[in-house]
Amino acid sequence: MQFVSFAVLTALAAVPIPVFDILNITHGYLADGLSWHWLLELHNQHQILVPRLLLVADLAITGGHMEVFVALGLLAWIGVYGVVARQISRDSAASPWQTFGYALLAIALFRAFLLESIVLNNGFNYPVAAIFAVSAFALAARLDPARPFQPVAWLAAMAALCSSLCLLNGVLAVPIAAGIAVLRSRSLFAAIPFVAGGMIAVALYVKGPMIGASQMSFDVGLLLQALLNAFGAPWVLKATVAGQAVGLIVALLALACLAASLRSRLAGVDAMAVALILFGLGSIMLAAIGRPELSEHMGAVGRYALWTALVHAGIILTVIRRPVILQWLDRRALQVVLLFVAILLMVEQARMARVYLALGQGMQAAAIRLQAGERSDAVFAAIKIDPVYGRTIYDLYAARGLYGFR
Repeated sequence: MQFVSFAVLTALAAVPIPVFDILNITHGYLADGLSWHWLLELHNQHQILVPRLLLVADLAITGGHMEVFVALGLLAWIGVYGVVARQISRDSAASPWQTFGYALLAIALFRAFLLESIVLNNGFNYPVAAIFAVSAFALAARLDPARPFQPVAWLAAMAALCSSLCLLNGVLAVPIAAGIAVLRSRSLFAAIPFVAGGMIAVALYVKGPMIGASQMSFDVGLLLQALLNAFGAPWVLKATVAGQAVGLIVALLALACLAASLRSRLAGVDAMAVALILFGLGSIMLAAIGRPELSEHMGAVGRYALWTALVHAGIILTVIRRPVILQWLDRRALQVVLLFVAILLMVEQARMARVYLALGQGMQAAAIRLQAGERSDAVFAAIKIDPVYGRTIYDLYAARGLYGFR
């Protein structure tokens, strides 16, 4: 149910032309052409080499289709679910609760609330960064202490590097995956591939020219507010005292799960659980530092809620691996719990579907009018783009026959 509704909403509400950050990025490419300067420049503190290469490939092969990137973002997020769920199936301690774990993961990862990143903002790089990071964690967790040299360590380091070249948050994947590799292999030599990847990432961030830099701020009060809102607001859909109370409970639960998994020396799915919790927490804090003005609304922005969902997934993995926590649930009780949760989710999905369909289809209609040649202020207001800038870039698309413009 979760996956189907998520996929249907994505198809119905996707915006077919570049908007917001992707609009700015493609404008730079079309105006100045392909260059190392354009490929490596930072965008709001993010090194986005991988998304830029994907955009260039799409323009060269298809003439520009944002639907490709909507599908890519959706598939990447489905891939996150698949990689995390695979960890449950590989762990004998978690296997008795596989079905329960799969259902809870679907609840955490396929809520309609998360669609803002994939559908409305052309934010495909967020789920793409996530699948690279989660893949790095899964590969690092497979290291064998009995083997001194393992190619899988280099694959994990490459995946972590790719995550760092999608978003600044992805840089966190490098040390987290390195820590898992060292603890699993019991050898510092396992960190060598990650040190190499980290040096490449640091060099690209330090040397890359910056455009569109937002105002960064390290305020402990705003950071704490962002964390509480990020964990609580997704469940009440706005920043409130009740939401922050829920956020505090979830944050404490995440820390408790982190401690429990670390005590196990990262056995089984605990390696992935620790990685997801650390990556999610770190990403939320980085977002709060980079966008302090959004601290109050951190939980109400879908692209940041992706990181909260990863923390929820880490909590689920920790619980699933400890049957003593769940042993009081017999099969009938489990069915009742899942049925109750399913009913709640159907109500939430229906409510959020109305919100995203209204927003997405309104922007879709405006996009179609822009593709057909209309350049009125009203159509630019509907797609939330400055009319002067919009006319410049969309006329350039039309002149080159890109993204369906004519």
